[in-house]
Amino acid sequence: MKWALLLAAGASERMGHPKALLADEKGVTFLQRLTNTFAQAGLKVATVVGAHAAEIRAAHPKLTFIENPDWAQGQWSSIHQGLLHVITLGAQEAWLHPVDVPHLKLTTVRALQTALKKAPAVYPTVNQEPGHPVGLSREAAKSLLHGHWHRLDEALTALNARAVPVKDKAVTENINTPADYLGHFGRLPVLGAFSASST
Repeated sequence: MKWALLLAAGASERMGHPKALLADEKGVTFLQRLTNTFAQAGLKVATVVGAHAAEIRAAHPKLTFIENPDWAQGQWSSIHQGLLHVITLGAQEAWLHPVDVPHLKLTTVRALQTALKKAPAVYPTVNQEPGHPVGLSREAAKSLLHGHWHRLDEALTALNARAVPVKDKAVTENINTPADYLGHFGRLPVLGAFSASST
């Protein structure tokens, strides 16, 4: 079993709205768009939620969620909570991806999946800049859970993660603020609509 973990537990204070609920150019929420992308790559998808859990769940009633009660401690706590959950379920691979990086291409995910067959962990780079998603073998995920690191980049270095050059500039985008959103979509942030037809 192979899982993608979408990280959407933060308060989104700078954006002013839960980033999981923001609309892409087609009006689909960032969360639904990413769920579709990873599902098309053959992965089961779960979203780690915290600050806006009730709103995000209500907008996506058919999706799978993992609650992070310690979301205020930062993304590292969400990574731990998500990995613990899927490893317990028998995950052979785990993919970590923040919900504010919505334009990830399916071809990129598939290229990274191929790379993970020959490495304990992988992540994409564009012009040597690291991005997401991060892919972990089962053993690497377990090592991350039991290690003493406090940041993902530290863990990836220790795990000998392989950098995979890609042409998909979306892997390094971060839509964290209204200005970021305006730059990508040409409008101020608006909320998306859950579409059952997109599942």
